[in-house]
Amino acid sequence: MTAPAAADRGLPPSFRRFWASAAAANVADGIRAGALPLIGALLFATAMFVPLAVDASALVVAVILVLTLPRAASTVAAPPAREERPRLLTELLGGARRLLGHPRLAVVTCAASAIAFADAAWWSVLVVYSGSVLGLPEAGFGLLLAAGVAVVFHRSGRPRP
Repeated sequence: MTAPAAADRGLPPSFRRFWASAAAANVADGIRAGALPLIGALLFATAMFVPLAVDASALVVAVILVLTLPRAASTVAAPPAREERPRLLTELLGGARRLLGHPRLAVVTCAASAIAFADAAWWSVLVVYSGSVLGLPEAGFGLLLAAGVAVVFHRSGRPRP
């Protein structure tokens, strides 16, 4: 009997379920972090417009699915028809005031927005850098992304000392 198996028997069932679900989540994260960028790189290497077309078609399918949901699935009650809604700008300013009224929430929101902006900017710069500075064609950019995924897989598979 191995040590992990013996340790596993000593844990309460709730902990065993927790560790099993954590292991499944790690596998799903590995697939999401490794396989999906590789598929995107291969699509990009095939033709530049293919990833954008796949993304756009996924958006269209999502919109169609949302629009076909029955009205009973909505948990938000529609405002009465007679009541006039405030203008969009008024609602936006009210939301901004509420956000600024909670300093921690405002910091987290601004930090998440800055990270998302920087991540999007980095990917945009990478495309231009690979074409202009490195002189890679579209297929070369796809291979560059695939090489990056291979390095991440290689490094994540080994235990750290």
